[in-house]
Amino acid sequence: MTTFNVSNTTQFNAALASAKGGDSIILAAGNYGSAYLQNKNFSSNVTIKSASSTNKAHFDYVLVNNSSNMRFEGLDVGHALAPGEADYNYMMRVQSSTGIKMVGMSIHGSLDNNPANDGCGLYVTGSSNVQLMGTQFRDLYRGSYFEKDTNVTVSANNYQMIRMDGINVGKIDGIVIDKNVFSNFHPIAGDHADAIQFWQVNQTDGSSNITITNNTVMQGAGTGTQGIFISDPNAVGYKNVLIQNNLLYGNDQYHGISVAGGHGVQIIGNSVLSNSTDGKVYWIQLTAGDNFTVKDNISDKIMVMPGVTGVALSHNVDLSQTPSMASQIPNLNAPQSPTDLIIANYGYHVPGTTSVSSTPVSTVLSADLGSSTNTATSAQTVKTSVADVSGVATQVSEPLPTYSQVFSAPATTTNTSTASSGGQVYGGHSFHSLHFDHFTAMA
Repeated sequence: MTTFNVSNTTQFNAALASAKGGDSIILAAGNYGSAYLQNKNFSSNVTIKSASSTNKAHFDYVLVNNSSNMRFEGLDVGHALAPGEADYNYMMRVQSSTGIKMVGMSIHGSLDNNPANDGCGLYVTGSSNVQLMGTQFRDLYRGSYFEKDTNVTVSANNYQMIRMDGINVGKIDGIVIDKNVFSNFHPIAGDHADAIQFWQVNQTDGSSNITITNNTVMQGAGTGTQGIFISDPNAVGYKNVLIQNNLLYGNDQYHGISVAGGHGVQIIGNSVLSNSTDGKVYWIQLTAGDNFTVKDNISDKIMVMPGVTGVALSHNVDLSQTPSMASQIPNLNAPQSPTDLIIANYGYHVPGTTSVSSTPVSTVLSADLGSSTNTATSAQTVKTSVADVSGVATQVSEPLPTYSQVFSAPATTTNTSTASSGGQVYGGHSFHSLHFDHFTAMA
């Protein structure tokens, strides 16, 4: 195995031309412009890594096309949009490739604390065996977008100062979204902002084998976002879905966890909460599909809409029906961290615990990134006894501006129905599910 130490673009391109499986290309700090990595196929990982974790090698743009077995580690990728450059352009694209790993990256826009003038972060399409871990997304229109991929891991990443969606997924077979942190989103009027969004507009097949676990969505200084929004199922829908041990806290929006067109869906041990004075109900909602298990959750409201069949509801706290339970939440109206929203026996718990954790969340979420991490671990385990991602934790970010330093978004409205007893099963009521067509400009 050979290590190439490079300090400029010419040396970088020469190292790429000579590299073989198992080699490493170590980049000194500096600006390497745009990288177009096409038809680079290796027998095992070739690592492209910053020499310094504090002064990262920078690329304005990275394209990986028709390539295999490449690991990108500790790179800084992104740029401010040029005049006339559309906001749906991406900072990094991976397409028609396999075995691509991105670890400890920083993917960003202008870094001016205003995502309204930025492009998108990462786009992965037509690819397989992709891992995205320990990466910071910031100052972006959208964070990361996956379409027509198989076997994807998105773990321990941090999404903040985002205008629209953190993670956006269209047509997938096999994805684990685990231990990511979302906060300080700033949508503008008309945006449909979600922490995690699945959709199938214009797709000819469904999505399957979806695991969404141990993620935290905290409003922070930004505007409240919709949480886990699985929508636009077309005729085929979403099969084999696990949504477990996620914490979602936000105001100004309705959809906390919303699933349309699910077939074989488990929603277990999640906390979906908002301020007790919030004018909108942050709910768990099932709007279409069959074979649902909903248990051990705590939410502002839990709703099963007409047409949904095979729903097993057990051991949930629906605060709209048992408002007294809100008094057990340590700091519902002004949480400073996820631990302010944890109660025993229901909802989210810090991964690896079964009750309220005494470990500071800052310790859990801000450990250094282990450089030896290669493989993420699937989190399909029993409630709150989740498998860890060895060596990976979310990195500490620089201070963010306050909400008033950015801008606000007008609230949107919808209509709710009156709940019935025993799990909020709705029937015969007119109901509008908030949604906007925001995929027409996706590149």
